[in-house]
Amino acid sequence: MDVKLWNDKRDREMYDDVAELFAIITATEKLEKAFVRDIISPADYETECQKLISHFKILSLILKDIVPNIKQFHDVYKMNCSAALNRLVISGVPATIEHRATATSTSVVSECVKNFITRMDSLKLTMTELSSSLNKLSILLPADVEQKIEMREWLSSLLLIVLVFFVSFFLGIILKDMRKGY
Repeated sequence: MDVKLWNDKRDREMYDDVAELFAIITATEKLEKAFVRDIISPADYETECQKLISHFKILSLILKDIVPNIKQFHDVYKMNCSAALNRLVISGVPATIEHRATATSTSVVSECVKNFITRMDSLKLTMTELSSSLNKLSILLPADVEQKIEMREWLSSLLLIVLVFFVSFFLGIILKDMRKGY
C-alpha cells in the first residue's frame, strides 16, 4: 500500500518547496558552525552563505502563505538551528560582510574625528600666529619714536579689526560647521 503525500502537481511542488526550505535552514546552520570552527575559508563561506540567503529569500516569498512565520516553522519541526535563523532572518548577510561593515564604519568615524581635530587646531594656531606677529611689531618699535603711542593704538585697532573679522567671518562659520559634524 502506497501513501501519497500529494494529490496533484501543485501539492507536490508545495511539499518540495517546504522540504527545500528545511534543507536551506539546516545547511545554513552547518555552514555557520563550519565557519566558526574555521573548517571553511572566509571566501568560501561568504560565497556559499550568499547563495543560501538568496535561495532562502526566494523560497520565503514563494511560501509566504504556507509558512508565514519562519521562527514558527523552525519550532514546529524542532530544527534547533538558531545560528541559521540569525543569519537568514535577522542579519540577512554573511558574517564576513557584517563584521567588515562594522570595522569599516569604525575606521571612517575615527578618520573623520582625527581630521576635525586637526582642522580646529590649525585654525587656532593661525589666529595665535597673527596675534603674536602684531605684538612683536609693537615691541620692536624704538622707545624714542614720538609716534609710538599712535602706532600702538593703530596696531591695537588693527589687531581688533583683524581678530573680529577673523573670528566672526572665518572661525565663526567654519567652527560652527565643524562642531555640527563633530
